[in-house]
Amino acid sequence: MRLVLLADEPEWEARLRAALTALRSDHLLLVADDWPTASAHLAEAGHVLLLATPRRRPASGRFPWPTILLLDEEPDEAPEGVVDWLVGSQFSPDVLRRSLRYARERCGLHAALQRLAEQDPLTGIANRQGFQAVLEAQLAEHDGEGLALGLLDLDNFRRVNDTLGHQAGDRLILQVVARLKAQLEVGDRVARLGGDEFALLLDTARRAGRAQKVADRVVEALAEPYWLDGESLMLGCSLGLAHAKADTDADQLLWLAQVAMRHAKARQGCTWYLYNERVNRSASSLADLEGELRRALRRDDLELHYQPRLCIRTGRIVGLEALVRWPHASRGLLAPDEFIPMAEESGLIVPLGYWVISRALRDMQSLRENGAGELHMAVNLSFRQFQDSQLLATLQRLIEERGVDPHWLEFELTETAVMRRSEQVSGTMS
Repeated sequence: MRLVLLADEPEWEARLRAALTALRSDHLLLVADDWPTASAHLAEAGHVLLLATPRRRPASGRFPWPTILLLDEEPDEAPEGVVDWLVGSQFSPDVLRRSLRYARERCGLHAALQRLAEQDPLTGIANRQGFQAVLEAQLAEHDGEGLALGLLDLDNFRRVNDTLGHQAGDRLILQVVARLKAQLEVGDRVARLGGDEFALLLDTARRAGRAQKVADRVVEALAEPYWLDGESLMLGCSLGLAHAKADTDADQLLWLAQVAMRHAKARQGCTWYLYNERVNRSASSLADLEGELRRALRRDDLELHYQPRLCIRTGRIVGLEALVRWPHASRGLLAPDEFIPMAEESGLIVPLGYWVISRALRDMQSLRENGAGELHMAVNLSFRQFQDSQLLATLQRLIEERGVDPHWLEFELTETAVMRRSEQVSGTMS
């Protein structure tokens, strides 16, 4: 392990060198006069540890390397953002040995947890989180060019789990991964994004048309029979490809590959489809709209409009229906039918639905405090949000925060949704 010292007191260099000599340690101590020099040492490959005094230590969050803080006196509280600290008056070779061992163990544990967070436990390949990081890094390294992204979905995989059990499904996934790896070369990446969803990141810088050739080999390999417990199984697959460009970020490239995969699914069988900008210009527009809606949600740029419900006999307002509108910067005020279908497709409908519920509850509270009395509030609920496992817990939290009587709340589902999953709807509503 390399030790990089960044201290404003020369005594620390003498102490550390004497202690390392006494320990007969093979740790290499590198002394830096300033942060740029220390940063250059830290960026070199291999295990590295920063030892810094408080005044020379970089601001928290500026660097990812483990740090031991060098202090003159024992602190009243444990310093934040460091793996350990050494106190000059208590320093000895044995104290340094224990501190370095503790730092090494902490670093090893952090690395193991990071691998678990970014690795699929069954196959050992990257999971969705790990692949997202790899994709962003590769796009930055290649300036967004010379890469192709493939998204692959297995057809009828759920049937295998239902008929043969999840253990058989796991063995099938391992066979799929082995076949995918066999079609890739050094520099290519494969990841498992979900149960039967995979991603391929292909290096296409040196060979034009390589992505199409790999796609041919992949669908041919996956179309071959699989053997499980002496039985032969056939699976279909749909592979969507998209080439990266200089102005394409990770989210846009994933969206384009997803669009291509939907085209492949429409063809049925084991097949692939390459995203075509001319043919899919409308899909690209949807990708832009999705990004804008994400930003609008983060910035609270949406609006709720209310349609009153009147009592026919008295003409009094007895309730309101919450209707979301989007005041778009260039397109004007957008009605739900101009962005809700895209939100359904992308999954944004779930956070959008929670925004609507939260805003409607806030307005209910405001109306009541201003003397409007009790009014029924109707909110449209998408079936996709209705399936969200956090729906009931989130509703309960929002209702408690606003102090609203839930009896005055109404949620509306489409008839199609109710007919499609009547048992689930009944269970949740009750």
